[in-house]
Amino acid sequence: MQSFLLFLAIISSKGYSFLEVSPFSELTLLNYLNTGNPSSYENGIHVLFSSSLWDGYSKIHELAFFYEKGVVGFRYYDFGEMEYKPDIPDDQLNLRYNPTAYIIYAGKRIDIDKELSFGVRASYFRFEVINDKVESFLGSFGFLYRPSYLGHLVLSAHVDNLSFDTGVEEKFPLPIKLNTTFYFLIRDILLSYSYSKVVRQDNRNIMNGFGVTHRIGASYTPHRLFSIGGGIFVGDDPRVFEGVLKLRVKNNFFLVYNGSYRRDGLSPVHSFVVEVRSK
Repeated sequence: MQSFLLFLAIISSKGYSFLEVSPFSELTLLNYLNTGNPSSYENGIHVLFSSSLWDGYSKIHELAFFYEKGVVGFRYYDFGEMEYKPDIPDDQLNLRYNPTAYIIYAGKRIDIDKELSFGVRASYFRFEVINDKVESFLGSFGFLYRPSYLGHLVLSAHVDNLSFDTGVEEKFPLPIKLNTTFYFLIRDILLSYSYSKVVRQDNRNIMNGFGVTHRIGASYTPHRLFSIGGGIFVGDDPRVFEGVLKLRVKNNFFLVYNGSYRRDGLSPVHSFVVEVRSK
């Protein structure tokens, strides 16, 4: 229980959802439907590697390999060195620690027809601090609907953080989150609206403050060499706005920068992504 509370304290102190820092979820603007929804995985073979820096010292690295409608990936979190500060000051206590965590995941898209796709993703999550750990298996599923009678409108929806009991002493049912996004493509401009809501809080009422988030975004691809986009957040998300720039360096080699500005004095999140595609 103590390690779980410390885990939550680290999240709340940074003001950013622990499982949402991955820049891959922010490539919606430029990869259109690659939102983390397992039903939106693209065809073909491509590799993504990212490195992110947030709050000045925390780092996140991620590697994902997409192969035909599926993905396997690894994400590593390094929160940097921290100092333990007990409720009662003790001059004799000088404990410093470096919390880390990682997620291993795999997902698959299943096409029902040309308009409808479903997807599932399974993840193993492990958080370590001092000499303790918290771990669990997490699941996600979603669908993607492209109704032909509505032209370029696309509906994407998925549910995250479905937890499975691993039998360990420490249990941490993360809040189940519903994500829904509408996309509309007008020539070289992609418009999007996203709605996210926590539909179940932790049963010990420890997790709170996530609530509802609205995101309004757009991207513009005037030339095959680059794309630019951005998004505005309204609601409980600590992010205020973000910007994304994607450059085609050579043929199927891309570089992406994503910057998210956050409120309440929190520092921005800077993410850099290298993407290599087979075609």
